[in-house]
Amino acid sequence: PTGGIGLLRNLLVWLAGEEPLARLWPYPPENAYGSLRPWDRRDVPTMELFPMLGEGQLVCLIFNYVGLAYRTNLVMRTPEGHLPRSLIDIYTGEELLPSATVEGRRVTLPVEMLPEAAYLAVELSWE
Repeated sequence: PTGGIGLLRNLLVWLAGEEPLARLWPYPPENAYGSLRPWDRRDVPTMELFPMLGEGQLVCLIFNYVGLAYRTNLVMRTPEGHLPRSLIDIYTGEELLPSATVEGRRVTLPVEMLPEAAYLAVELSWE
């Protein structure tokens, strides 16, 4: 490994004093290209996470630009003193909290992005 991205990411989390309200973990995610060529460091999917914080909610959009399948987790947490109430797929209206792992303020949603999926949009709300 020749990149310092992991070190920089860990340094930023350490300097922040707490983990972010939303992140993808593991990153880069396991994907079809990386499985085909595990030695090739270009296996980072062209995807992006846009977290948006509102009053009593966190909206997370994940865009899949190239259409590469990958698996990762969307890890979210509620602000101090608040517990998760619901996790909704904004596009379908489906309640996703039962398929997520909830540990106190932290919610971990497994994400399996299919090649034909352009995006995933979820809303985490809290009490």
